[in-house]
This record gives sequence, structure tokens and C-alpha cells, in this order.
Amino acid sequence: MQSNWVYKFDGAVQCDPSSKGLSPEAMLPSLVRLVGEANVVRFSKDQLPMIQLCGMPTGAINAYELTAAGVDILKHGIAGDGGFKPLASEKVKLAAGEISIGELIGGQTARTPSAIAELPGHPIRVYKTGDVLTKDWRPDRFNVETDEQRSIVSVWFG
Repeated sequence: MQSNWVYKFDGAVQCDPSSKGLSPEAMLPSLVRLVGEANVVRFSKDQLPMIQLCGMPTGAINAYELTAAGVDILKHGIAGDGGFKPLASEKVKLAAGEISIGELIGGQTARTPSAIAELPGHPIRVYKTGDVLTKDWRPDRFNVETDEQRSIVSVWFG
């Protein structure tokens, strides 16, 4: 049986003694709602390298091994990924130095909404295909690309 690992930061923040991370057991129900209990093989606590900066995550993660079907549901399911990311690819990118400092900081300090109901309060950028865009990385910014008739062509975060 093929399986893959996914992870999510546990929520603990550097320099904040009151910030307690969630245990893998406490986070498990949110993953089970997305992929189903039968698709979660096992789980563990792990650590990713993290820049030492107050307010940043500690780097503590909850890691979950999923079946191939579970990974497919997480990638392509209608409910989205719920903030769970592939663990192996993240470790490879970190080891190869392929993640920029801005992407690392921005990706960990801003929570990307995973449902339409979570969009209020997040910056939104609406633009037409071909418009000039800034290249700043803002993972919490919701982008809506439209065509000349103002029909939605694409939506994305960044």
C-alpha cells in the first residue's frame, strides 16, 4: 500500500510562553473530516527548521501518514487541504535551499483561508488577465482574475 506524509504546524509561536501547540491527537479530527478515518495510517510529532524570530512558528509540526487515496482526497477534494501540506516535498525544498526567506516568513505568519466563509478580513485583489501585478508574496491575499467581460477566470492566494 502506497502512503505519503503530510503536516501542519501545531500553532505554537516563538517567544510566547502562553502559546501551546496542538498535539497530533487534538489536530487529527480536522484531518479526518477532510480525508476520512480509514485514510489516516498513523501520526507523529516532528520538527521543521525555522527562523528564530519572535512571533514565528516554533517549527513544531504534526505529521500524518495517509494512504494514496487520502493524499488524493487532500489534493483534489472539494473541501481543500485544510492547511495540511506534503511533508517530504517541504523537507526536500528546505534542504535544497529552494524556499526564499520572504516565502518562508510569509507562509508561516499568515493563515490562508480554506473556506469562503473565512475570506472576510483578508486582502482581496481583483484584476483583469494581462494587468501588471506586484510580485510581493502575501499568502493571505485572495486574488481574483477576470476576463474582459469581468467573468472570473481564476482565484488563488499569494
